[in-house]
Amino acid sequence: MKCIGYWKENLKSYLITYDELDAFTKFRCWVYQRADLNRILMSMAIGPFCALNQDWKSYNYTEGAAVALDMREYERE
Repeated sequence: MKCIGYWKENLKSYLITYDELDAFTKFRCWVYQRADLNRILMSMAIGPFCALNQDWKSYNYTEGAAVALDMREYERE
Protein backbone atom coordinates (compact mmCIF):
# COMPACT_ATOMS: atom_id res chain seq x y z
CA MET A 1 0.00 0.00 0.00
CA LYS A 2 1.33 3.43 -0.97
CA CYS A 3 0.31 6.93 0.06
CA ILE A 4 -0.78 8.90 -3.01
CA GLY A 5 -1.77 12.12 -1.24
CA TYR A 6 -3.11 13.72 1.91
CA TRP A 7 -4.75 17.02 2.86
CA LYS A 8 -6.95 18.74 5.42
CA GLU A 9 -10.37 20.12 4.50
CA ASN A 10 -13.34 21.24 6.63
CA LEU A 11 -11.58 20.20 9.87
CA LYS A 12 -11.05 16.65 8.52
CA SER A 13 -7.76 15.07 7.48
CA TYR A 14 -7.84 12.86 4.37
CA LEU A 15 -5.44 10.25 3.00
CA ILE A 16 -5.55 8.52 -0.41
CA THR A 17 -3.77 5.18 -0.74
CA TYR A 18 -3.02 2.88 -3.68
CA ASP A 19 -2.86 -0.90 -3.30
CA GLU A 20 -2.32 -2.92 -6.47
CA LEU A 21 -3.29 -6.14 -4.64
CA ASP A 22 -6.74 -4.89 -3.58
CA ALA A 23 -9.32 -6.87 -5.60
CA PHE A 24 -12.18 -4.38 -5.05
CA THR A 25 -10.59 -1.01 -5.73
CA LYS A 26 -6.96 -0.02 -6.05
CA PHE A 27 -7.52 3.43 -4.52
CA ARG A 28 -8.90 4.02 -1.01
CA CYS A 29 -9.88 7.16 0.85
CA TRP A 30 -9.22 7.42 4.59
CA VAL A 31 -10.36 9.99 7.17
CA TYR A 32 -7.94 10.24 10.08
CA GLN A 33 -7.20 12.16 13.24
CA ARG A 34 -4.10 12.12 15.37
CA ALA A 35 -5.25 11.59 18.96
CA ASP A 36 -1.81 12.09 20.50
CA LEU A 37 1.85 11.49 19.75
CA ASN A 38 1.53 7.68 19.56
CA ARG A 39 -2.11 7.21 18.53
CA ILE A 40 -3.91 7.67 15.20
CA LEU A 41 -7.64 7.07 14.61
CA MET A 42 -8.63 6.18 11.03
CA SER A 43 -11.68 5.21 9.01
CA MET A 44 -11.37 3.54 5.59
CA ALA A 45 -13.99 4.34 2.95
CA ILE A 46 -15.85 1.64 1.07
CA GLY A 47 -14.44 2.83 -2.25
CA PRO A 48 -12.02 5.35 -3.71
CA PHE A 49 -13.84 8.41 -2.31
CA CYS A 50 -14.89 9.50 1.19
CA ALA A 51 -18.53 10.23 2.01
CA LEU A 52 -19.41 13.68 3.31
CA ASN A 53 -20.68 12.29 6.62
CA GLN A 54 -17.66 10.01 7.14
CA ASP A 55 -15.31 10.91 9.98
CA TRP A 56 -12.48 9.15 11.82
CA LYS A 57 -14.86 7.07 13.96
CA SER A 58 -17.10 5.84 11.08
CA TYR A 59 -17.11 2.06 10.76
CA ASN A 60 -20.19 1.00 8.75
CA TYR A 61 -21.64 1.43 5.27
CA THR A 62 -24.34 3.92 6.37
CA GLU A 63 -21.53 6.44 6.89
CA GLY A 64 -19.63 5.32 3.79
CA ALA A 65 -16.96 3.41 5.72
CA ALA A 66 -15.71 -0.16 5.68
CA VAL A 67 -13.68 -0.23 8.90
CA ALA A 68 -12.39 2.02 11.69
CA LEU A 69 -8.91 1.60 13.17
CA ASP A 70 -7.41 2.74 16.47
CA MET A 71 -3.66 2.47 15.97
CA ARG A 72 -1.15 2.87 18.77
CA GLU A 73 2.60 2.80 18.44
CA TYR A 74 4.44 1.00 21.22
CA GLU A 75 8.19 1.36 21.37
CA ARG A 76 10.45 -1.18 22.98
CA GLU A 77 13.82 -0.34 24.41
